[in-house]
Amino acid sequence: MSCSDSSSIGATLISGVVQGDTFYVTRDPVTEIDPADPIASASFTVKYIEDDTTDDTQAVFQKSITTTGTISGQVTDDGTADGEGALYFRLAPADTALLFPEVIYRYDIQLTTVSGDVFTPEVGTFQVVCDVTRS
Repeated sequence: MSCSDSSSIGATLISGVVQGDTFYVTRDPVTEIDPADPIASASFTVKYIEDDTTDDTQAVFQKSITTTGTISGQVTDDGTADGEGALYFRLAPADTALLFPEVIYRYDIQLTTVSGDVFTPEVGTFQVVCDVTRS
């Protein structure tokens, strides 16, 4: 089964990322969170656009975060208070260096709630540009 059609989930383009630079993916608010079943964790996965496998070990990279802050980011609001969450992922220079300029990749943001339910509020494409300074 091919999963390359993301038209039902409002696809987003992340562009303007410079290869080899740090980049933050911030989403605030993340809506439609059940306050009784808040966000426990989230992942940001980047794959080659033609890769329709379900095996995340083949991803270019994947960032996983929780409500505890780490170098990869954090779920800063789990949605308990008002049904709207917030989160950010930190893409390190080593992550964006893995991406080839002008190649279009696909990504998604997937949330897991405290009860174990899984939701994918965002699917889209990701593209980097060449850096100029290489020190």
